[in-house]
Amino acid sequence: MFIEKKFSTEFDRFIDYTQKNNIKELSSTFGKTMYLQGFNNIEFSYNLNNQNISYDEYMNHDDLPSIYLADGWGGLSYETGITYEDIGELFVIGYGINRRMSETTISNSVEEKNNFYCESLGNLYNNKKNLLNVEEWLIQIDYATKYDNEKAKKRLELIKKIFIGSKILPNISDINFKTNDKLTPYVEVKLDSGWAALKDIGYGYQATIGWLFDLVKRMLEKYEDLENPLTGPAIVLIDEIDLHLHPEWQRKLIKYLSDLFPNTQFIATAHSPLIVQSADKINLIILEKDEVESSINVRQKFGNFQGWTVEEILSEIMDLGDKTRSDVFLKLIEDFEKALDNESYEDAKIAFDKLDTILHPTSTQRKLLSIQLSSITPYDSLKK
Repeated sequence: MFIEKKFSTEFDRFIDYTQKNNIKELSSTFGKTMYLQGFNNIEFSYNLNNQNISYDEYMNHDDLPSIYLADGWGGLSYETGITYEDIGELFVIGYGINRRMSETTISNSVEEKNNFYCESLGNLYNNKKNLLNVEEWLIQIDYATKYDNEKAKKRLELIKKIFIGSKILPNISDINFKTNDKLTPYVEVKLDSGWAALKDIGYGYQATIGWLFDLVKRMLEKYEDLENPLTGPAIVLIDEIDLHLHPEWQRKLIKYLSDLFPNTQFIATAHSPLIVQSADKINLIILEKDEVESSINVRQKFGNFQGWTVEEILSEIMDLGDKTRSDVFLKLIEDFEKALDNESYEDAKIAFDKLDTILHPTSTQRKLLSIQLSSITPYDSLKK
């Protein structure tokens, strides 16, 4: 499942174009991760009178011509009807399923430093590539504030607002900088259960902090002239955004991200119906496996699913049908209904008793099944 939050018009047109040109069926090995990675292959080109021109020629032209959009899979190209002035420079960052914070020193080497700025999509393509060493970065900023560095003070204030005020990191109410007996500085956060070192908190927190502050650092560097650099435009690709997150966290993550980065286009994959349910005005792309043709079909839905139940999303969007219940439950229901049809009270009672033990304590279905069972009696079986 592939979710686009506040998806840009041109990418919408691109998807629509690929579908109209029979790109609906993809190889059976083509999954959501590859689809997500493919968005980085979408390129804008500059065209004048059906001839590709350089960026400088394009920008020096009195009447800026329309930009062309091309994909990275089959060489498809079409005129967008927009100009460079309409979109500006695309700032794209990507995160794969391994969103682990690096333990490498930020200033370990010039290569590491350059990679941070150049490989904004490296983690999406390479699961072995760790992200920013957030703890050391925070310590460096805190250290700079001791020398009245104004930029550092502003950054630390923003960072504390993200940790504490944005609600994007639930149950974290404070952040502190400490030094241990070996004079090694470290960061600790205050949870409901008390203070804990950043490196010791749960992996869901660490993974989220890893990619979130990797993104924050990039935005701070990219848009340092803005009053709030997090309001700058960007496109963020995230594979399995629901990974390692508690369901309650999944329900609210999209809104918190949209509030924190109001002009960022989030494009994410997910397996969770809660992510779909929580997003407002999304462009939803479902990749469906065709067992007969051994291919992947692309289905697209627009709109708002906030009024849908989790079961409805699982059943209709994720194609589980009636499999939102366990196989054991479905088999017992089948046995119960078959016994009712055959007016076999004994068999129906056996199925009912087993269902009674696995149903939710307050399930209304228990009463319905009881009424159905009472419609036949042991004597009905004797009559047969």
